[in-house]
Amino acid sequence: MKTRIHLSAATVAVLFTGAWSRPAAACSAGEIVTYYEEASRLDNGIGYDSSRCDLTTNGGAPIPPGGTGGGEGTGGTGGGGNLYTCKTKLQGYLYKPAKTALAPSSGWPLLVWNHGSGEEAGARCDIGEYFANLGYVVFVVHRRGHGLSTGIYYEDYCASSSAPAQCSWDYLHEQVNDVKAAIDYAKTLRVQKGLNVVATTPKRAQIVGDVITNPNIWSYLANTIPLVDSSKIAIMGHSFGGIMSVLSNEVELGHKCIVDIAGCSQSWGNDIFRDGMKASVEKALRPAFFIEPMNDYSIEPTYKLAKHAAEKCRQMQAMLLGPVDIDGDGEITDADYADDPDTSDDVSEGRNIAHGTFVETKLDTWGPAAHEFMQRYFNKGTQNFAHRCIGTSIDDDDN
Repeated sequence: MKTRIHLSAATVAVLFTGAWSRPAAACSAGEIVTYYEEASRLDNGIGYDSSRCDLTTNGGAPIPPGGTGGGEGTGGTGGGGNLYTCKTKLQGYLYKPAKTALAPSSGWPLLVWNHGSGEEAGARCDIGEYFANLGYVVFVVHRRGHGLSTGIYYEDYCASSSAPAQCSWDYLHEQVNDVKAAIDYAKTLRVQKGLNVVATTPKRAQIVGDVITNPNIWSYLANTIPLVDSSKIAIMGHSFGGIMSVLSNEVELGHKCIVDIAGCSQSWGNDIFRDGMKASVEKALRPAFFIEPMNDYSIEPTYKLAKHAAEKCRQMQAMLLGPVDIDGDGEITDADYADDPDTSDDVSEGRNIAHGTFVETKLDTWGPAAHEFMQRYFNKGTQNFAHRCIGTSIDDDDN
């Protein structure tokens, strides 16, 4: 059966690819690092950020979601003047270029990877190793409520909300602070000269203003170089991670560009998410690259966000790849679009089968395109083209 394709967008490149194949060998998880950590003592658990930390009683007993401290950052009453500890520990996986590769004097480019909506998040060693082999430091960041990090998972956090979609959207906005913390942390890392070994990072207390409190700090600085080049930072993510990358692009984080892979594909039908993404691309500070396969849940975010960004004079590019051959039979059929194909409804029902497999199975296709995009903007400054929209005949986006 022939592939059904209904698309007309001059600004989008369409690349058709063959059958996918799984990676030949398993990869290894990167080094687990803690990029943000703090503990605060609170009276009655009032005023803590319930999305980001784990609350325990003075005796160490955990407070379950919805217990003392509540959800949506409202805090709780606790009663009896009890003391609580709000412990925040955000972690992720760090990947470096091969040990035989010596860091340039300015450090390697930094790629921050944003995971999707899954609670476990995972190490994403496929992403880590692929881009580390291209000369990046890759930081797979586990944001609050996911994987290795503390906090309440967004579905639990918003479970009692009267407006769960808005709550989830606001939660994602708060996670931009986690991305910022991860970038700030990566900038502090240094490697020993002549070695690909991350040196012990000085504690903040060792440098207070212009006062050096650690007598060994001069030797440390003289014998190490930055791990990452703070002038070459990119933010990338898939699904919810793609949304996170777009939201992060509203804030000055020192990055040069972002890559959004199928961001909002599964949420495009929700007004809050769709309108929120369109509003976000209007505020974009850096160039964006939208990538998605033709048989993802919805391809509208890729070409409509690209169109909307262009109308607002934001730098962008978009790429729709051909459908992924999910069953590996060498043919693209309805079965590669939907898990329960029905020829009578034009495979609109159950269309979600490629969303979770594309990033891993087609890394050798989208990876080089993302690499070229990032390198292009690493090596030149970003211009503001907003003034060029004045006086043009560009129409508003038609949704």
